[in-house]
Amino acid sequence: MMSDRETRVRRVRVHPEALQWAIDRSSDPERLRAQFPSLPAWLSGQKQPTMRQLEAFARATSTPFGFLLLDRPPDEDLPDALASMPPDAASSRPSASLLSVMQTMQTRQAWMRDTCIALGLPPLSFVGAASIQSDPVHVASHMQQTLNLDSGWAQSLPDWTHARRRLIDAADAAGVVVAVDAMADHAAHRPRDPAAVRGFALVDSYAPFVLLNAADDASVQIVALVQGLAHLWVGTSAAFDLNHLRPAPDATETVCFRIATAFLLPASDVRNAWSDACRFDDPVGRLARMFKVHEPFVAQRCVDLQLLDPQDGLVMRPSASPGARRRSRSLRGVIDRLGRRFASMIVEAACAGDVLYHEAYALTGLAGTDFDRLVLALMRANPRTRRGAAPRRR
Repeated sequence: MMSDRETRVRRVRVHPEALQWAIDRSSDPERLRAQFPSLPAWLSGQKQPTMRQLEAFARATSTPFGFLLLDRPPDEDLPDALASMPPDAASSRPSASLLSVMQTMQTRQAWMRDTCIALGLPPLSFVGAASIQSDPVHVASHMQQTLNLDSGWAQSLPDWTHARRRLIDAADAAGVVVAVDAMADHAAHRPRDPAAVRGFALVDSYAPFVLLNAADDASVQIVALVQGLAHLWVGTSAAFDLNHLRPAPDATETVCFRIATAFLLPASDVRNAWSDACRFDDPVGRLARMFKVHEPFVAQRCVDLQLLDPQDGLVMRPSASPGARRRSRSLRGVIDRLGRRFASMIVEAACAGDVLYHEAYALTGLAGTDFDRLVLALMRANPRTRRGAAPRRR
């Protein structure tokens, strides 16, 4: 019998097609070439990787190890939200990390849907309540009423961060799970590509999900969240890029963008505020601070309303590229990544004994004391937690 060391140094026969498939799924092929100097030799068949090297390659490309041993790459069906990604999105093919995140969200959504049905909760009437033929202004008004937001809700808040929190809380109260940069695998600390998409929406009448990119700043997340909510109202799952905060050339994306624009920057409100804003050196920036959205988004709205010359440099200013940020380990960060609505429901189920703890660990990516901290934090925040006993394991 071979020792563990002999197993690790044993060369593994791998088909170049499987390696190339994993590279194509990766978000950073150049990094792979730097991390694995022998990769060209593996691809040419001149050399084979060791077991340890192939395991490391699988982790680096977010590829199940067994897939690399196949004679030919597997046919990978894309989730509907990614399959319908517009052709000018940041990546023509979703990265492996984004696929992993999407699959994690779908698993959580399926569990939450089943739980809502088992609890006898009614479906959410606003999901699919509109269509791409609906009047964007009418849909935006219905969204505002459903979220229980006053007409001047954003203007009454001090900054974008407070506006983002207010909007997330309103969506959560309405029944939407809003997750901010959820991870595909918490234990592996594997973030998704910050430049891949601004976010995505997964439609379900019991458990609708919207995922936002935490690498974006609050002003961009606000736009992305409302774009995601518009998709829920129209009833279409989608990943959206919003390159330079403009919609992709797709009928559904365009309609959802118009709904988001009418929601965040109502035409009459912008026109009324414009004359006063023009008394200042930076009128677009002033409106952005007033309505709590990103400046290029405001500038384009002003152009559409013929308040601003389309040749103005502000309009062409690209939105800031999302930069890598450290993953927050705070409880607030954990709850944001999971989505408060989902986190609360899984905690209630675990405390009540309706879900096994190893299942809760798998669904949240948390385990042991980390999960216990989440349980205690949510119980303190909501004393009415269903059968809110202390955590108990089965």
